[in-house]
Amino acid sequence: MIKSNFETNKRILRTNKSCTYTHIKHQGQIEELT
Repeated sequence: MIKSNFETNKRILRTNKSCTYTHIKHQGQIEELT
């Protein structure tokens, strides 16, 4: 139970990190264009 919960949290964290990274990269591209 605790282990599966931990695995789920790790997966969520990884997803959030990639989303944030993509968002930052996108913001950087917008700033370069303007």
